Amino acid sequence: MNTFHSMTTKNLIFAFIGYLLFICSSCSSDDQKDSIQETSLLGTWLVESYENTDDNSITSRPAEETSIIIVISEKNISGTTSSNEFEFDEYSLMNSNTLIFEDFLTTEAGETEWGERFYNSINAQLEVIESVYEIPFEVDGSQLSFTLDSGLVMNLTRQ
Repeated sequence: MNTFHSMTTKNLIFAFIGYLLFICSSCSSDDQKDSIQETSLLGTWLVESYENTDDNSITSRPAEETSIIIVISEKNISGTTSSNEFEFDEYSLMNSNTLIFEDFLTTEAGETEWGERFYNSINAQLEVIESVYEIPFEVDGSQLSFTLDSGLVMNLTRQ
């Protein structure tokens, strides 16, 4: 009877260890998938165009305009227009395809038309009730697209 009890205890221990390994490996792959998605966002991006989803028209950056540069790091998102600097203090991901941030900080020098378009499109994303900005996105290789509430898609290219 002692041998039977010892075998049952060993089986329970092995089953418990197997269960823990299964749980740990499942969590690990989910974390890894989110990490890969976030990593694909990291880098320097240039705003190239806006696509109007209602009429499929595209407005590209005018040749005389300085590129709007967006730098996405692990901690924050910052960048420059031709006249100003901006920063989204901290951000998080929701559902692996939506940027969430609360603070949009910027300098306030006179802005070009292209810069105004950028600021207006970002400010339109503010969810007033929750006081957060939500921007759905899609990364496809060196292309990043932000889907904006105004019926626009902001297209960016990795620098």
